[in-house]
Amino acid sequence: KEVSSSVASWRDEWFRRDAQRDRKRLRIFVTSDLHVDQHGNISWCDRISSTAFRNDILIVAGDVGDTANAVKICMRKLSPKFRRVFYCAGNHDLWIRP
Repeated sequence: KEVSSSVASWRDEWFRRDAQRDRKRLRIFVTSDLHVDQHGNISWCDRISSTAFRNDILIVAGDVGDTANAVKICMRKLSPKFRRVFYCAGNHDLWIRP
């Protein structure tokens, strides 16, 4: 199946910009068990610098939250702060509520 032209254009532009970034300073960070829908944990995402990690990769290794909205909010907060954010569902995320 062919990818729509708007998706293909977006993807091509994203990879073009990515290819121009400095790769000498790439770091990879991993976090898990953020549980942003509990006890004000979302503030951890807010406290991450908006500039210090722009060339780095973040792997979010599960247990972000118990609702789809919590996961969405968390990813929206983290994505602009890193070059790439990869998400892998954890045991709490597998049974996510709407």
